[in-house]
Amino acid sequence: MLRLLHTADVHLGARHADLGDAAAAQRERQFAAFRATVDLALAERVDLFLVAGDLFDSNVQPRRSVERVAAELARLAEARIRSVLIPGTHDVYDRSSVYRAYDLAAMAGQRPDDDGVTVLTPDHPWVHLAALDLVVHGPVFATKRAPRSPLHELAAHVAQTPPATLRVGLLHASLAIEGRTDHDEVVVTTDEIAASGLDYLALGHWHSAQQGKAKGMTYAYAGAPEPVAVDQDRAGKVLLVAL
Repeated sequence: MLRLLHTADVHLGARHADLGDAAAAQRERQFAAFRATVDLALAERVDLFLVAGDLFDSNVQPRRSVERVAAELARLAEARIRSVLIPGTHDVYDRSSVYRAYDLAAMAGQRPDDDGVTVLTPDHPWVHLAALDLVVHGPVFATKRAPRSPLHELAAHVAQTPPATLRVGLLHASLAIEGRTDHDEVVVTTDEIAASGLDYLALGHWHSAQQGKAKGMTYAYAGAPEPVAVDQDRAGKVLLVAL
């Protein structure tokens, strides 16, 4: 059995201009929620820690903020809990990406051949974690608006990867809902999810925890671990998943 912790939409470093003097305190609450998520992963002794995009609220982050995140990922790596992250639509993998500016894995104490911390990118869209007999697929683009469904890339990725007992997807996207999500930056359909061949799809982008099944395959949004806006009363979640 594989046990994983799935989170997303932490939005570290959000400016919260509407909160005035309370903005700094809210930023600290969001970091505290991220740290508590790491604490939970350690307490539960999970095998894998997943971040499905928008860990950072933007690509403009001071080094100190990135160092704080790296220190949390280092705690996981020291406990032999592997972390896999993808950029989202706020921390998009464009030319100014925080993930280009900073080597998060190296900052977390990882050497080039280590697999303790992995950031998936357009040039590195999957990782084979041999010790877990697992491949994590994270198809992302270098633009905020996707030119097509990222799940269209998945079949080609699967063909390139080693055999593995389990395949997990990591995606920052909206589910296609006619008249509601047509104009979102990244959209996938339940038919695409059903045809993906994954064992679990960890989603980010929606800030409330939700889950469903597509022909027996479970997909889920973890939601935001700490509300990013005052009207997000269904935030404050992470997901523990057993496969």
